[in-house]
Amino acid sequence: YQMATGTPPFTGETSAVIFDGILRQTPLAPSHLNPKTPADLERIICKAMEKDREERYQSARDLLVDLKRLKRQSASHPSIAVARDGAAESYRWLQLRWLALLGLLVSVIVALGFWYLVPLPTPKVLAYTPLTHDRVRKYPPIVTDGSRLYFMTQKKTGLTITEVSNSGGETAAIDSHFDDIQLADISPNGSELLIGKFGSDAPDVPIYILPLPAGLPRRVGDILAHDASWSPNGEQIVYARGNELFLAKTDGSESRRLVTLARPASWPRWSPDGKVLRFTMGESQDFSQTLWEVNSDGTGLRRLLPDWSNPPSECCGNWTADGNYFVFESGRGLNSTLWAIQEKSGFLRRRNLEPIPLTTGQSNISGSVPSRDGKRLFAIQGAPLGQLVRYDARSQQFVPYFSGISAIQLGFSKDGQWVAYTSYPDLTLWRSKVDGTERLQLSPSSWVNAVHPQWSPDGKQIAFAGRMPPTRNCTSISCRQMVERLKKCPTASAANVFPPGRGMVLRCFSETYLTLLPSIV
Repeated sequence: YQMATGTPPFTGETSAVIFDGILRQTPLAPSHLNPKTPADLERIICKAMEKDREERYQSARDLLVDLKRLKRQSASHPSIAVARDGAAESYRWLQLRWLALLGLLVSVIVALGFWYLVPLPTPKVLAYTPLTHDRVRKYPPIVTDGSRLYFMTQKKTGLTITEVSNSGGETAAIDSHFDDIQLADISPNGSELLIGKFGSDAPDVPIYILPLPAGLPRRVGDILAHDASWSPNGEQIVYARGNELFLAKTDGSESRRLVTLARPASWPRWSPDGKVLRFTMGESQDFSQTLWEVNSDGTGLRRLLPDWSNPPSECCGNWTADGNYFVFESGRGLNSTLWAIQEKSGFLRRRNLEPIPLTTGQSNISGSVPSRDGKRLFAIQGAPLGQLVRYDARSQQFVPYFSGISAIQLGFSKDGQWVAYTSYPDLTLWRSKVDGTERLQLSPSSWVNAVHPQWSPDGKQIAFAGRMPPTRNCTSISCRQMVERLKKCPTASAANVFPPGRGMVLRCFSETYLTLLPSIV
């Protein structure tokens, strides 16, 4: 365009103004600035700069075809002789300018195509920095006002809200004026906490607003809920009650139903622009968790990542402050990792639709929240360990047993020579002799929560409860290898002892009775 007219198609004092012109303005036709511009060349230039992607050249090859056609047409029509050689030379120079311009356009289109096809660089966790060292168990969610972090810790009287600097240091309890209270969210300006007795026996409880750094909590109207969060503008809260989500003002007034769900929702979170809500919903049949979203006007309810994992175990997401990423957890057993969904693609950049792993391996990370500047993630990372002990009546002390291994739920064979146990915290099933020798892992690593081992009277089989994707099943295995699965018991939680004779009693929590299944030889 510039070579044909002598003027750039888009001008401005800053790159932002030029980019705005590229996206929104239509330049003058080349022939308006240079009447000598051939009509076919003008058509090619205008098509290359079309705003509508469907109207532009779809590939560099299409542009090349038109250029070759223009060249053939120019060659097949001899120039009219002119009186002076200078005029012919000027015409040839103009042709060279056009061809150079078209070559430049091809280069720009190829460069833009490459820019579009290559996705944005993926975010990465560069380093881990411990912020607390008090060895006190902590519970999500974590919320931040920009300079401090707030979360829950376990005390003798129950859960209490605790704070620490976002650069680390000593923790301090927040006086909520309740003996046992749970945290839900922090206001956008960081001056108030949303709290409630969410762990009580009642499914839905009153919620309160607690001023920071100190003050008396005030109840949010007559609202009952089991989770809640503030809107980005601080004027509304969304709260979960029963199988429904509601919106209300922060004083509890003007409450209205947003959407009715199949099951109770938890961890509701707003997008930074306030247009979308995302939340976690548990699946009753296989104890899995799924992420869902709905527009803030109650429309567009849909599940996120419907075919990403089986069974699904995604929960507890938060947007980064700029809205570019949505960070969530995905876990199996006591191992959970952090993932990110790219929400925005950037200028002329292709969006990465697949979740991006932020942590890997046995990370056991939960309750993550991005910092307000978007440069860090705060999370709870646990390293639970156990020690097997026995009580020595003579010394009246607990002493290490079975070499003090980290294990729970022991089951001994009838002859007392063998023991089956669940290792902790990975919750896999093992068996060994009582002196710790001949250890053998029995449950596959893909199983979740292989617990409650029970030996058959003949010592040849072990019954246990576990969950293997995609359903939760009770399974009988040999002491040497897995034999085969028993009849499906979709929501079984535990296997009882083998009764005398043939058969094994299994408890299925999807029913109200015990089921007798034949044992497998």
